[in-house]
Amino acid sequence: MAEAGSTDDGPSGGLRRRRLIVLVSIIATLLTLEIVVRMIPSPQMRDPMSSFALRSSSNPRLGVEFVPNSTFATVYDGDPDGILPPGGRVEYRINSLGLRGPEQPVLEGADARRILVLGDSFAFGTGVVHEGTLPAQIGSALQERAPPGIRYQVFNAGVPSYTTLQELAQLEHFSPVVRPHVVVVTYMLNDVMSEEEAQAELEDLFFDRMSMPGEGTPSALVNLISDRLSNRLQGGRMNDMYRSYYTGDRREEWERTARAFAGMAEHCKERNIHLVVAVYPFLHEFDTYPYRDVHDMIVRTCQELGIDVIDLLPVLEKYNDRDLWVHPTDPHPNARAHGYSARAIADVISGKDAA
Repeated sequence: MAEAGSTDDGPSGGLRRRRLIVLVSIIATLLTLEIVVRMIPSPQMRDPMSSFALRSSSNPRLGVEFVPNSTFATVYDGDPDGILPPGGRVEYRINSLGLRGPEQPVLEGADARRILVLGDSFAFGTGVVHEGTLPAQIGSALQERAPPGIRYQVFNAGVPSYTTLQELAQLEHFSPVVRPHVVVVTYMLNDVMSEEEAQAELEDLFFDRMSMPGEGTPSALVNLISDRLSNRLQGGRMNDMYRSYYTGDRREEWERTARAFAGMAEHCKERNIHLVVAVYPFLHEFDTYPYRDVHDMIVRTCQELGIDVIDLLPVLEKYNDRDLWVHPTDPHPNARAHGYSARAIADVISGKDAA
């Protein structure tokens, strides 16, 4: 029996006290986390502002093309990594051929080696000055190892949002103009999609994210957790979307893309042009990258068509993915990432030329 005045009311009282201690500890921990989250500076930055000088093309297979002799830019919100030009402004010059880069007459002579690079924004070099782009660095890497007297010239025909079907049309247009010895096609997994499809899917994902619970609550901790959950959900839906084009109900789009590769292979074979396809990964989630099997499928398809192909995932996954971005708000490859890729592609080109 408890003594008079004792606060011990038996086992049930001890259990209540332990529960109270646990509850107080949880509340204290949550309050501490809330304070810590509020003290962390907000990483929010404005999205980059881009202006592209595009016009309707006379070739209906292209849809749009660059305006020759034009200049435009992307402006970023600051330069936290110290890799952008002053003011975070990256300018792009389009020459008289409608290609990115300075004016350059086509090199002639037996010592000339001309290379045409096709692709989307990765080939174009969004967020990177001309000298740091993939095409420019391919040229530099090849020139460094070239035999005496050999001159390399690279043409950057990359256009943001172009698909492989548009790049086939570009190949047929520019091939008689620049008469390339080598054609490099950069391929991103979203190249299988039309620009209209990509925009519609991204808008759906954006509006779904805007309706996620927890956004704008008074608690910074709740908002942070909600944001992380939202990103995971959005990432899962994005994975399902991309995979559907290769192994799901939209597989006919990949089959159409494969036919475009076959058209490129036939075009180049008839003209004795060395065709190289470089498969780029998305620059995120390297530790748990969800598309390795898709990369393997793309590589196999190219090999079956007799195309020299290089998967750049093993080249780039050695590095921290965000260290390869042009800006925290823009996961396009920076000049460093383009350099890694360019040297690997140059190895493929040099190996074939030496054979």
